[in-house]
Amino acid sequence: MMFPSLAEYNSWYPQLGDMIVVRPRGFDPEKEEPYVGLIYKRDKINGSAIVLVMWSDPDRTPPYYKDTFGYLVTNIHNLPHEFQLFRNGEAVREAR
Repeated sequence: MMFPSLAEYNSWYPQLGDMIVVRPRGFDPEKEEPYVGLIYKRDKINGSAIVLVMWSDPDRTPPYYKDTFGYLVTNIHNLPHEFQLFRNGEAVREAR
């Protein structure tokens, strides 16, 4: 099990228990609700850090999310217009 350092805990780096809100490419807020989930596992695949998400509605997951591979942590960091994290009830950073 990996434990976050204090620097990671106070950063954008996804932590276990963080709520994630996903608005994928082509998302139309007028016509659909964002995807909401809870990060339940951190791991690595081929040396890249990933997180796995338990979705609030298991029958409705983002179009490019795969249960086997989850999301790359770098994508969560680099695409703030698609991914927003909440920790302890507060946004980790503002969506752009």
